Amino acid sequence: MSTILSTLYQVQTYELEIDQARERIKAIEALLSHDTRVATAEQQLKQAQQNLQAARTHLKDLELEMAGLIEKIDHVNDLLYGNKIRNHREIQDRQKELDSLQRRHSHLESLIAEATQEVELCTAEVKQAEADLEEANNLSAETAQELQQERDKLNQLIKTTLKKRKQIVSSIPDSTLKHYRALRKVKNGQAIAMLKNQSCGVCGIEQPSSEVTRIITQPDEMIYCIGCGRILIAP
Repeated sequence: MSTILSTLYQVQTYELEIDQARERIKAIEALLSHDTRVATAEQQLKQAQQNLQAARTHLKDLELEMAGLIEKIDHVNDLLYGNKIRNHREIQDRQKELDSLQRRHSHLESLIAEATQEVELCTAEVKQAEADLEEANNLSAETAQELQQERDKLNQLIKTTLKKRKQIVSSIPDSTLKHYRALRKVKNGQAIAMLKNQSCGVCGIEQPSSEVTRIITQPDEMIYCIGCGRILIAP
């Protein structure tokens, strides 16, 4: 035959199940609202795209400089070999200018080759980042579906457990419920503990033999754990 305290213990069991389910639902909602895997992949793609844009801009600048340089080289060559200057000193100056331009041309060719490789590398990184984001989105969709299914099950569990709680809680006196609720607030949701081998089932403190006897023989009397202060009941 159920006693008031044993019934209250069952109420607590139901309420703990509901509390745990609600906490898990909160965690699920947080996961659904912010998928770090997708956010990370999006950030990596954005960075890769920025790197590619910078590499392309750098290459374009070098190519424009090369185009201008070639025009200058052609112009100086035309002056030198088109019989347009006769002065020996000017010819020497133009030859020095041409040598300098050709050295810059050679250096620019190396820079353009490096910049072209950088663009190719950045392009490959963008493609990889796009693939990573697509995979993250696919995994996120699968995970979201699993989480939504878990949330639905938890909501159903809460609904069922609330019905079970309602069926038995009406048999408990209001004063007892009020005391239980006040104690539950300060005992991490567990106002009542089951006695296990003469010890509190929550804090593990062994109880005096006289108290254990009272707990067993007077099941509706509120007897408290000497350690944590929870109400103790016999199994």
